[in-house]
Amino acid sequence: HKELSKKDETIHELASRLSEKSGGEGQSNQDLLRRTRAERNLEEENDALFAENVTLKKIVDSHEEIVAAGKTELLQKVDDMEQRLREAEAEANFLREGQQKAMERA
Repeated sequence: HKELSKKDETIHELASRLSEKSGGEGQSNQDLLRRTRAERNLEEENDALFAENVTLKKIVDSHEEIVAAGKTELLQKVDDMEQRLREAEAEANFLREGQQKAMERA
């Protein structure tokens, strides 16, 4: 950026001298110079915003992956708990049946 600013100073100096020598024509050169600088500044700002947008998109994508992984893990835990509950219910039924049979025999 130092190089660009040196070039800008040089261009500005030359434009000023030209303006002194040629009157109105020099003014249009200065206007062109200002427009060129403004366009360059806008391009740099646009590039910075684009880079920031890419970074934000990566952050959002990472967050979505983390959330999805968390949901998958939670669903797996729920499935495991439901399986254990079914096994416990089956065992309780088996014990109840055994108890009933024992009571019928007695």
